[in-house]
Amino acid sequence: MKGTEFSVAIFPFLKTSGPVRIGRHDFRCTTDLEGLPNDQAQAVTELASMLYLRDDVRIARAAYAIDEPLGSLRPGPVISHLERVRAVVGYFYSSPHPTFGDAFLPFENASLAIVSPSRVSIYLVRPEHGTISPAEPSAVERDDFGYVPGYEGVFNFRQPLWLTKSSRLYGPKTNMILNISQDLAAQLGHSEAILRADTYLLLNLLTAAASPFSERVFAALNWYNCANVDSEDADRSLLNLAIAFETLLQLPGHEKTDRLVDAISLLLGRTERLSEWATQFYAARSQVAHEGRVRDWRFYTQGLLKKNELAPSFGSIMTYGRQIFQLCLTTVLTGARLADEAGLKERFISNSERYAKIPATLSRFGGTPEARLVAIEPTVDGLSRYRFVGDGGLTIDGVLSAVRTAVKALLKCDVEFNDRLKSALESVATSPRKDEFASMTALSGLSETFKASDLSEIGRSAEIVALLVDIAWQDLFMTYYHMVERRKGETTTETKDS
Repeated sequence: MKGTEFSVAIFPFLKTSGPVRIGRHDFRCTTDLEGLPNDQAQAVTELASMLYLRDDVRIARAAYAIDEPLGSLRPGPVISHLERVRAVVGYFYSSPHPTFGDAFLPFENASLAIVSPSRVSIYLVRPEHGTISPAEPSAVERDDFGYVPGYEGVFNFRQPLWLTKSSRLYGPKTNMILNISQDLAAQLGHSEAILRADTYLLLNLLTAAASPFSERVFAALNWYNCANVDSEDADRSLLNLAIAFETLLQLPGHEKTDRLVDAISLLLGRTERLSEWATQFYAARSQVAHEGRVRDWRFYTQGLLKKNELAPSFGSIMTYGRQIFQLCLTTVLTGARLADEAGLKERFISNSERYAKIPATLSRFGGTPEARLVAIEPTVDGLSRYRFVGDGGLTIDGVLSAVRTAVKALLKCDVEFNDRLKSALESVATSPRKDEFASMTALSGLSETFKASDLSEIGRSAEIVALLVDIAWQDLFMTYYHMVERRKGETTTETKDS
């Protein structure tokens, strides 16, 4: 990324002792500029000089990553991915104290600024109305329209941000504190054997393909992190945590108390008094929703409640809630991983659905023909794995349509085919859809030609199509030979009649 074609993402209040991979970003310390082009190094240095803790107290070190340009302040791929990165980092540092249950760091410490070099209006960075501004730095030169070199972006994905050399970037609250032991590389840059299970699985989820499951997990994380905002009042934090539970556990719109108790008990086992906490927690949630506040934050045992005795303070339902949410999330993530490793999702998909998915993927997926064929490889692998599993929904037209579309894409690839293979491919590509016998005859010829060809000379795209052709022919050859026999019988009958 050269010139101004990049953006810089900075965690002002989090530091790292070395490079650490989070999602698809490599975060480094703002004092580490090794290997950066001059324009990127200059941008990081300038931005680091704008980070302030309070008053004129500058922040010595922060964590940053270089990314693609933002393009605009509207949400896009860069913003969306970094929002999830922030959610995971904020979640990790919210780990409750093992004794007292309060968060290690409030969510404000995971504040994130994302900016791209740009020319910005001097009136946005140094507003004149109602202000007393110091003298404008001589290094800042505005043009005839009042624009100066600077940076444009967003802070915490909500607030538009404009900066120039004389700017100062403060935190979202007045009493920001830097934690001495906090270190992204030391705490997140480890293998699965060392990282906490939920942290490792969340880091993997950052780079996995989007799915309804990942969307639900990150939505729950966002609500959970909102419950750990230090500047938020306690009642609203509890409501946010309740929504996090509801999102993660997919609780229905009715009977949420009973469903929450059942879901938590199922995930974490019949831990003594766990169901009592869940009942009291949701009662507090109802108090906030209907009365605007929690009447009592203390946790009581059922025995004391039945006796109507005034119990001493026994912890807070909110501090227990943070740890219980993290345990539930760990269980959900672990279960999803086990299901994924067992290929459970694939087992619920029929081969007829896989055949239908191939033309849809090839028509929807962008890029070169080669890239489009690579996109169908997982589907073709699924067909290969479950080719001998019965499927009552399989149709001749569905199978042939998938093959025909894939062959057409292969013919558009930038590769050279020998005459025999090219002729066989074109026979399938141009076979009449309404004439199933002719199309299967062409498929048979292509299957034999592929078997006699050295696919390594053609490449991966041809190997994918060859596997699809082989599977399709195995699914159809019995039908094809039945047609052949029937046609022979019809010919014999016609001969006798004549």
